[in-house]
Amino acid sequence: MTTGTTNPRMSLAQWQSYFDVGDHTIRFTASTLSGTERVHVDEQLVCQQLSWKLYNEHHFKVDGSPYVLKLFTLSLLHQKFRLELHRAGQLIDSDDIAWGTHYNISGFAAMAFLFGLVGGMVAGYFLYPSVSAAL
Repeated sequence: MTTGTTNPRMSLAQWQSYFDVGDHTIRFTASTLSGTERVHVDEQLVCQQLSWKLYNEHHFKVDGSPYVLKLFTLSLLHQKFRLELHRAGQLIDSDDIAWGTHYNISGFAAMAFLFGLVGGMVAGYFLYPSVSAAL
């Protein structure tokens, strides 16, 4: 069980969470760039959705039992999320994810801004030659 833990399996582009249920392993993967969320049971894709919502549910079955994996956004500012795994309406496991604590998000945002600024200046120089000729 992974209840109450911060999942270390993260990168800047995605994070994963694992749940062990009987003889099965349920893996949830979320892409922070595309918004794609995937649920795998024993490495077989059982659910995939594109979502930018603050709350999302994934419905699937394991050995004939209905499961729901719920993703809650606890804090966008601090990038904290909670995954809850429900079987037949009962909570059986959960995982708290604090994605923002693993990376310096403000540093990443500053670098993205800087590259955008420089890229815009270079594009402007070549797209508007009359302005650049005056310089």
